[in-house]
Amino acid sequence: MPHVQGVELPVGALGVRLFVGYRAAAFVPQAGDDGTTRAKKRAEFFNELGSAFMPATAVMQAPLGLAAYLPAVLDTDPASGLPDEVAAIVYASRTVYDRYRETSLSRRIYTRSHVAVFDMARSVAQFGKPLDDPNVVQANGSAHRFSFLFEQARVDWQAGQTRVVFITPGEAGEAFQWELLHRLGACAVAATEFGVDQILVVCANSFAALWIHAPLPVRDPVGTLDLLPGGATIVRDLEAIQVPVTGDFSPTPTVDGPVAITFRFERRLDLFIPPQ
Repeated sequence: MPHVQGVELPVGALGVRLFVGYRAAAFVPQAGDDGTTRAKKRAEFFNELGSAFMPATAVMQAPLGLAAYLPAVLDTDPASGLPDEVAAIVYASRTVYDRYRETSLSRRIYTRSHVAVFDMARSVAQFGKPLDDPNVVQANGSAHRFSFLFEQARVDWQAGQTRVVFITPGEAGEAFQWELLHRLGACAVAATEFGVDQILVVCANSFAALWIHAPLPVRDPVGTLDLLPGGATIVRDLEAIQVPVTGDFSPTPTVDGPVAITFRFERRLDLFIPPQ
């Protein structure tokens, strides 16, 4: 299994799975908790993400076709009902993902490890589909729509710059989702001219998360491309930092607040070569 690093391996949007995560009950403040207890639970949640779950995703899934991994810790108020973390999990292809979904022991272990950090009864994940027919998942009383801007684009998400932008509406509802998706569709030409080569999105009635990728750094893509729905607020606009992962003994990132990360790791080259 040849593994490579430092070589660009662009992949299509249909192989990207987006995750919306809510912290597990052990990390959720309770009504009787004092400030010290609340801070302790927040720190423990961040530590589990940074020291174990997030880097382990790269280590465990790279041999199974993981192309890139871009999580963002949002540090929202747990009482708000908003997610605590979102992530883009990029595979060499959807075919590669499906091949190992049930046959790989490490994939099954990875899937089951989510419950140590996340409330999986509330958390949701899905692959995106084009803007005119987004993938829809019902969760937490809202439709969640998973989509992307450019169907034909191929992007190496370990290279270039990614911004993760988290938005909340002025008024929660499906109108917020449809306006955002409409604005995304309308910006395609401008995005290309601006240097953006892909935008991923998951949106619900009360929030939206976007991963905006460009080969070179871009400033204020949401404002420049007029993506913000009327009355909406940008809660987080995070430029992803790059964190290398070389194996079990790699240093792990310190998470102490809002942060987006692009993990850089070796990839299994044979899974990126189409069968002849």
